[in-house]
Amino acid sequence: MTRRRAAAVVFLCIAALCFAADGVFELSWRTDGWIGAAVLPTFAAGEIICLTAPPPEEPPDIGRVNALDRWGMRELSKPMDIASDVTEYAAMALPALALIGADWRAVSTIGVMYVESMLFMQGCKNMIKGLTRRHRPYMYQDPAPAEAAAERDRYLSFPSGHSAAAFTAATFAATVYWAMNPESVWRLPVAVTAYALAGATAALRVLAGQHFITDVAAGALLGIAAGFLVPRLHAPSAPDGGAGAWAASRPASAAGFPLPGRCVVLRLRY
Repeated sequence: MTRRRAAAVVFLCIAALCFAADGVFELSWRTDGWIGAAVLPTFAAGEIICLTAPPPEEPPDIGRVNALDRWGMRELSKPMDIASDVTEYAAMALPALALIGADWRAVSTIGVMYVESMLFMQGCKNMIKGLTRRHRPYMYQDPAPAEAAAERDRYLSFPSGHSAAAFTAATFAATVYWAMNPESVWRLPVAVTAYALAGATAALRVLAGQHFITDVAAGALLGIAAGFLVPRLHAPSAPDGGAGAWAASRPASAAGFPLPGRCVVLRLRY
């Protein structure tokens, strides 16, 4: 990210905080200040660790690959690689559905939340990649593809960045859309579509020979955490400031995700 783009993102976030409105989700200097204080150093540290991580001292050894990952290993496939890019980008565009019919203040709020989710995911993902330094599946081929083996990210396999980004977007889209459109008949289709795209992205990364199954599974877990945690932190607080009132106000028959404060209750009707 260039300095100009970074400055633009910071400016937009500050502007959104200045004009944040009451709603299902709210921005505040306190909440977003704490989130920024946690996310920005995490993002910066992840970039540094990932960029400076040296190659593993030990060469790829198929004997050290667990049975599940060994079963899922595939040769490099450019078509599958391209397809995984398409599904990832499609998943990342889905949160825009939550903004249909919303005013500009809601757009700015959701936009800031989405940036925070993605930055948090990106920072954590890069830190883990740089610390684990796992060889990609194609490095275990004999011989390894010359062009791919020359790339720096040949030993940055765990976790899958595509999977993490797709599941961050899918969880964010499902969480925000369901909360902002409690009566919409499109809630379930949006959630199913979002996770279908994310799941397809994860599967395609394995089929493309770019990742192990455990790589994409770890990326999915990281993405789900990032996509859910940030919206939850932006839900207005309960009057007594505690989670007890929120939990007590949630009907036992309700199904879906819990949000503190005004208690956005989701019901699945069959």
